[in-house]
Amino acid sequence: MKAIARRQRRLAYQLGPEDGKRLLLVVCPAGSEEVLDIDRCIQILDDCEFLTHGMGLVYLGSIPRGLNADKLEQHLRVHGAVISLF
Repeated sequence: MKAIARRQRRLAYQLGPEDGKRLLLVVCPAGSEEVLDIDRCIQILDDCEFLTHGMGLVYLGSIPRGLNADKLEQHLRVHGAVISLF
């Protein structure tokens, strides 16, 4: 995992967008329907400061199915470091 994180940081430095913009790759299972839309999930992760780099990967496939909106938000706030890989 350290090697992946190191490589990602190097790529973010080399390819990351300028002017304070971000490039996020959001991965989720095909056909999945979350209680909260993807934009709201990204906003929660950003509010919790898990998305701090210019380039990142957000993997929504690890979110348990069947969570209501409150439980999903709580899960994102607690497990955001695992969901947002950098």
